Amino acid sequence: MASKRKTVNWCLSLSAALIFTSGCASIRPDIDYNPEQDFRQYNNYSWLPAKKDAENTLGNDLVRSRIINAIENGLAAKGYQKVTIDSEVDFLLSYHLSVETKFNVSTIHSGTGYYPWGSRYGYGYGYGGGVSHSDTIIREYKAGTLVIDIVDKNDNQLAWRGAAQSRLTKNISPEERTEKINKVVNAILEEFPPL
Repeated sequence: MASKRKTVNWCLSLSAALIFTSGCASIRPDIDYNPEQDFRQYNNYSWLPAKKDAENTLGNDLVRSRIINAIENGLAAKGYQKVTIDSEVDFLLSYHLSVETKFNVSTIHSGTGYYPWGSRYGYGYGYGGGVSHSDTIIREYKAGTLVIDIVDKNDNQLAWRGAAQSRLTKNISPEERTEKINKVVNAILEEFPPL
């Protein structure tokens, strides 16, 4: 009875660990920047006007608001200030959002067989046989990519770009959507400014 209890406890611990790690999968942003840019001069920012052709399936007002709030809160936590007076602006900010269809392909191989060889005395003819089977599963999903651009105000050139991709999830609450957007934005902004 005690060994059964240990096995059950071990399985429960393993299940909890798997759920925790799958819920905290790390987001690895892709970062690029101008190495000659002096990012120490940046203190204040303003948003670039949104492009009208940037609409896509996720480009609704709720998503836009969540992304802008997450970026502004992330920059404020780093000490950057949003300003409206043009002469005080050090850098300009914009973001882009895209959605693409991706595929996850996995193949499972299984087999069984019987492979005796020789007789019980160690000599003679052998025989054997077996059956194998493979199943390929293709799963389609949507992935969203968020790109945050920082443009130098003085030369109007891209100074820094951060991007991250995450699998889109359907049927989640507004709070869960906000939390997911915050997680992606924070992962990107963790790399700004470059050291």
